[in-house]
Amino acid sequence: MKFLDGIKLKTSTRQLVLGGLLFALAVLCFAAFFNTNLVFSLVEKSFGRNLNSEKWIPFLKTILSGLAFLCLVSAFTAIFFKDIQTFYAEHNLSFYLIVISLTGLLCRLPGISFESVDYTNCLKPWYESFKADRFGAFRNNIGDYTNMYKYIIFLITFLPIKAVYAYKLVSILFDFILAASAGLLVYTLTDKNKFKASAAYSVIMLLPSIILNSSVWAQCDSIYTSFILISFYYLLKTGEQNRTEQNRTEQKHHFLYDSILL
Repeated sequence: MKFLDGIKLKTSTRQLVLGGLLFALAVLCFAAFFNTNLVFSLVEKSFGRNLNSEKWIPFLKTILSGLAFLCLVSAFTAIFFKDIQTFYAEHNLSFYLIVISLTGLLCRLPGISFESVDYTNCLKPWYESFKADRFGAFRNNIGDYTNMYKYIIFLITFLPIKAVYAYKLVSILFDFILAASAGLLVYTLTDKNKFKASAAYSVIMLLPSIILNSSVWAQCDSIYTSFILISFYYLLKTGEQNRTEQNRTEQKHHFLYDSILL
């Protein structure tokens, strides 16, 4: 709201103005998302270029949907900030996390059917090899990923859905695990600050690069990154437990020492 500081408005009015601007931006993004075919047809008539066949269209739709939902949530937060703070404290983050999770899921839906070059040349042939030979496919050197990811590919061949959806289902699932891991890690590092932990969860869920990586490109980066963050979380947790035990031991020693002196 720094750009409104020069205008002498009441805080509530400034929040209302900011919320209105964000809501208008959300409406524009939604309009652009739902009317891309109309815009493309106008471009084709004017310039003779067919944009519907362009490979970057799913990226554009994903970005537009993400911006729209992000602006919508930001507008709602700006207008009802004080009420949200009260609700946030009373309901222990549950409602906020549900809204962010649903928003993140909706942002991932537009690119779910897109098949990238990497998927066509690598992921799909690997899937077909495991589907044809089942466990016997492990005899062959399929792909250049670790065996753990190959086990995942083997397991998703049993799902009654298309290969591209199976890959992206796993990647999106680990997006949620990654966001939760980041939240837990921040929660531990900030002395159990729930607001900062939920902010970390929100950033991971709504970050465009993570949305594109899983729902559009069907990549597995969120899988190993999740386990890295979980490892850091348990490392910190174990360190805290060891420090607690050490403090208790020191207190016992001090108590015994004081008892002897008395």
